[in-house]
Amino acid sequence: MRAALVVSWALASATRPLVRIPLVNLDQLQFYGSIHIGSPPQTFRVIFDTGSSDVWVPSQDCTACSGSARYNRSASSPFADERYHFQAFYGSGAVAGDVFSDTVALPGASHAPLLRMGSVTTQDAPIQKFASEGIVGLGFPPLASISAPTFLEALEIEIFSLYISPLPTSLIPSQLLLHGVDDALAGPNATWHEIPLADAPSTDGFWGVRLGGIRVHDVSLQRAATVAILDSGTSLLLLPHIEYASMVARLCAVVPALDGCDVGHVSCSSCDHTSFPPLTFTLGSTAFTLQGSDYVRCELNVCTPQIETSANAFVVLGDILFSGTLIDKV
Repeated sequence: MRAALVVSWALASATRPLVRIPLVNLDQLQFYGSIHIGSPPQTFRVIFDTGSSDVWVPSQDCTACSGSARYNRSASSPFADERYHFQAFYGSGAVAGDVFSDTVALPGASHAPLLRMGSVTTQDAPIQKFASEGIVGLGFPPLASISAPTFLEALEIEIFSLYISPLPTSLIPSQLLLHGVDDALAGPNATWHEIPLADAPSTDGFWGVRLGGIRVHDVSLQRAATVAILDSGTSLLLLPHIEYASMVARLCAVVPALDGCDVGHVSCSSCDHTSFPPLTFTLGSTAFTLQGSDYVRCELNVCTPQIETSANAFVVLGDILFSGTLIDKV
């Protein structure tokens, strides 16, 4: 049975046509779709990121930037130079560049408002390896450093939903839906759970929800975090130090393949997804469970649980959770 999670934001004031944006599923690690900037439109592949709120694409002056498309300011009639620089930081690194204003539109949408965004001239090496060219932040205004109004505000998007396909080859592709939700993606037997946003200073601007607990199989983990954020910009589960240490210790206690408790180096020949226990995250009062096949990845002859530690005081739930859940933000 597929679960469907509704995170409360605000009630829609009017019914608008559903806009469906296909997302490329790149080996369950990156999910990106297209936007159009300027007039005539220039097309970019972007990550729609609920963990940030700024919009940026690479400048034509950036030869080392990710992807192949580059923004040409002189080719767009609505372009306006905002005449200041910006820098943005992500889990994969930082980007920097110049701020400009131009129109932005989505495939199939008629509305193309002016938006302040970034023209990136430098990227850290990990970001240079992305298949996409830019990022569209779907977070709230407190996270924005240049995009004011934010993308959601500029396009008057009151409802959006995100579907991540369980496999790159799935018949139904990953997709972002604006102005509504497609019940068919959840399936006829889906269960719906409404969870309000958490009111916590540490997660201001994020899609943060109350974290009721974390379990490895039937054992509750020691934890300090009380909030989890839903972040479509990462494919990982990111845990604060206490939760990470507790989870690794428990995995090492129950998974024979984790010889010497070296979570990051398990040979594929000894790794079996079924030997990894289910992980359960309670959001609000509802439990969402990941099986070993959901969070363990084999590549380069190494099997690795897609779990890392972070310096944040909250848990970050990335696309691993989304692949089993239809996320609807209202």
